[in-house]
Amino acid sequence: IYVDDELVAGVATIQDITALKEADRAKNEFLAIVSHELLNPLTNILGWAQVAQGAADMTPQALSIIVSNAWRQRQLVDDLLDMSRVVQP
Repeated sequence: IYVDDELVAGVATIQDITALKEADRAKNEFLAIVSHELLNPLTNILGWAQVAQGAADMTPQALSIIVSNAWRQRQLVDDLLDMSRVVQP
């Protein structure tokens, strides 16, 4: 507040952002874990697909592992979608 061009009073606000920082940290940790969990079966899928391409005698085993890991990854994605439906208003 100014009186006769002289500052006589002011207002300042302070906001505690500790909870916001904690939420952001938790989000980042969650994304790192989810990324790792999705990458693991995908790595197996890609690796065994390459094995199946190069070694015909490995094809049945490779396909079994590919299908197993694809279903695992599908379940992870389904779980994430279920969680997102629960938290959305």
